Amino acid sequence: MKMKIICNLSDRQLQKVLILSGASDSEAEKVSKALPNYPELDITDFLEKNDSDKSARFALAAFAIAAIAEIEDH
Repeated sequence: MKMKIICNLSDRQLQKVLILSGASDSEAEKVSKALPNYPELDITDFLEKNDSDKSARFALAAFAIAAIAEIEDH
């Protein structure tokens, strides 16, 4: 079974994430300038390479499962 998870983020939320990520000023500026080029981003391969303990993947899946439960309750 596969699931595609979509999460819409506002510009402000993306900026907060940049701050919380600990990115240097130059990294944050580079990413900020590039963001308009990525209205959608598939991070599957990135997670495979960088989420060795699967914690990020499990966190995303937990939110998806909770959303399904909420939708099914209505």
